[in-house]
Amino acid sequence: MTDHTKWADSEPFTFISTESPIQPTPLYDVYEELTSAKVADLDLQLTASLRAHYPDLTLTAVPASNVPLLLYAAQGGAEAMLETDTDRVVRWRGYVRGQRRGEAGRLGDVNFYAQYRYNWGKEEFLLYTVALGGTTLQYILKSPGHNETPMGHCAATDALLLAAMKALLGNEDEFVYVFDNFWQRSHELWLEVQHASWDKVILDQNMKTELQDVAGRFFDSEEVYKRYGVPWKRGLIWHGPPGNGKTISIKALMKTLYDRKEPVPTLYVKVSCHVDVAI
Repeated sequence: MTDHTKWADSEPFTFISTESPIQPTPLYDVYEELTSAKVADLDLQLTASLRAHYPDLTLTAVPASNVPLLLYAAQGGAEAMLETDTDRVVRWRGYVRGQRRGEAGRLGDVNFYAQYRYNWGKEEFLLYTVALGGTTLQYILKSPGHNETPMGHCAATDALLLAAMKALLGNEDEFVYVFDNFWQRSHELWLEVQHASWDKVILDQNMKTELQDVAGRFFDSEEVYKRYGVPWKRGLIWHGPPGNGKTISIKALMKTLYDRKEPVPTLYVKVSCHVDVAI
């Protein structure tokens, strides 16, 4: 007698179900579910917490990208003292390469949350810096002045912000935009360019003359390019080992462009492979 049960267990073939397979959830439904939840406003919560902790102080919130108070202090305009005894610090530690050729690197910090005692002249402030996403917010706390209230603006804080930006911006025409991970205005580089000279460049005189001439002819020929429908673009590439004069030549050319009857402003890009580019 045949053992049908044993035969069924050893059957190598299986039946295909006629039922419809499980349908995946439409992508839009997943997207809607993930993006429709309530989002916490951290700025609102931090503001409320600071007002609760310091009910007698005025509170001013300013993005660091708008008025960088720590940069102003680093340049000598004020004094920022990191507080580690009264509050915690959230930061990264890492290597910072030298800004100039031959300059040794060093270790530095990136603070994501920090408290500072901030002194500007005779005025004292309490400053919090907090990283929120891609933005760093600065919360400035200050005792109210005459006829001021904790919920209003503070004249001393406003004066600090205006002084910081006046010092950082300097003369609107005396800076070069520099890109080094992000764009910033450099008065120091502008000064270096103003003192740059082809006489300081060790290069064949004919080559130096040709570099100046080719740049001059290009900026004098915009109408010719337009007349023939040719894109008004020109590239010059310097190459060679470190120390052979590429950077000083670029600065000398930037000075040549500044000295034109109609000055040509330039941008300065520092690439990660230590290549300097003037645009």
